[in-house]
Amino acid sequence: MLADPPYADLQLDADAAFAELNDLRLQHAHAGDQILQRDMIAVYLLRKRTRLHKSGRFAGRVSAECSAILKTHKHLFKTNVS
Repeated sequence: MLADPPYADLQLDADAAFAELNDLRLQHAHAGDQILQRDMIAVYLLRKRTRLHKSGRFAGRVSAECSAILKTHKHLFKTNVS
C-alpha cells in the first residue's frame, strides 16, 4: 500500500486529489462509476506526465481504455500539449 513510509506523502496527495475530484463530480452532477473510473485514469496519466499531440491524441503509447477519457477529461491535458 502507498501508506508505507517512502510513499506516505504520495498517498496523502492522491487522497486529496480524489477528494477534490469527488467534490467537483457532485458539484457538476457527474456521479457515476464510469466518471470515477475516468477520474482515476486521468490522475494516473497526469502523474505520468502524459501529453497530447496538437491533433488532440495522447503522445506515446496509451491503451484504448485510457484514450476514452478524452471525451470527458481532455481539458486536463491541454496545458501539456506538445
